[in-house]
Amino acid sequence: MNFSNKYKYIMPCILGLTMVYGVVNFRGAPIRPCGEQKYCGKSGNRVTQEEYEAYRTWETTFILVALGAFFSKLVERGVMRDSARPD
Repeated sequence: MNFSNKYKYIMPCILGLTMVYGVVNFRGAPIRPCGEQKYCGKSGNRVTQEEYEAYRTWETTFILVALGAFFSKLVERGVMRDSARPD
């Protein structure tokens, strides 16, 4: 089986699952600092430093997964384009 066919949906699925995780766990996102050692969600509700750090970790992970999905799609398109060329 061709690489592009076999792994075509893995990165989009990981991206979707990462997004769902963030929506479920961080309903008040974006969480931001709103004072010294204080953090607030979108609606102004206070969150703990641990929740803020968890949000920042998820945010970084989501960005990296999105970039990974984008570049894997570019690689897939390159592989498909190369396999379509006659030798």
